[in-house]
Amino acid sequence: MHAPDSQTGLAPGWRFQAMGHHARPLRADEVPLLQALYEANPLYFETVTGRGPRPHEAQEDFDERAPSDMPYRAQECLGLFRHDGTLVGVSIVVMDLLAPGVWHVSLFLLATGLHGHGLARALYQALEAWAVQQGAQWMRLGVVVGNTRAEHFWWRRDFTQVRLREHILASDRVNTLRVMVKPLAGQPVAAYLAQVPRDRPETELP
Repeated sequence: MHAPDSQTGLAPGWRFQAMGHHARPLRADEVPLLQALYEANPLYFETVTGRGPRPHEAQEDFDERAPSDMPYRAQECLGLFRHDGTLVGVSIVVMDLLAPGVWHVSLFLLATGLHGHGLARALYQALEAWAVQQGAQWMRLGVVVGNTRAEHFWWRRDFTQVRLREHILASDRVNTLRVMVKPLAGQPVAAYLAQVPRDRPETELP
């Protein structure tokens, strides 16, 4: 392993770090590690879909891309690792989704046993700081209504709901999704909605 950069403290390939953990893109051969993480921590899947993770859940997440009508620049599936190399979480981030400067967090999952210790907050703050360094002006995500822990987490990170999307199918469950946005460059949410008409409450979606 290469030594960390003396100024940033980041080893080559690392995107950010916090509280003895770091993020780097997962390799294709590490998908089984992600599947094992899912199976050891089924709470998210049980809350959102009503069941545990499917046998190929990690591979599907690793391969999935935004629909063709939602253009984007790049996507990274970031493993969240302890500095000893243990995978403890994952965050999938889409850059410049729908408009330049809009970064979308499609998944942010941390091992259940690490909840409540400030690690999720610290890792998200580090992710956000990295995104800003890379030109992000807005952070966007969706959270399932009724996933109370996640809803509270994102409200506390200063995200604002811009619309509700109903009838979102997740396995055998139909969910309602809060689409949430956080300005990172001091602009009002109205400026975001001017750039991303899809997220206006009145916009008809297929």
